[in-house]
Amino acid sequence: MNANTYIYMVRHGKSPKITGNERTRGLTEKGALDAFKVTELLKDEGVARLFQAHTVEPF
Repeated sequence: MNANTYIYMVRHGKSPKITGNERTRGLTEKGALDAFKVTELLKDEGVARLFQAHTVEPF
């Protein structure tokens, strides 16, 4: 049994710069490809929990 805890911190993929709701703007083609690559890298790591930080829009 592995008693170690590993924390993986992943920055979001690249998204287009548009005005509007940050949570619904999606990813660029490169961002989607990067997200796929991260998924492939971590799929066999036994990730038990995933947390997402909410975007805070600048004012």
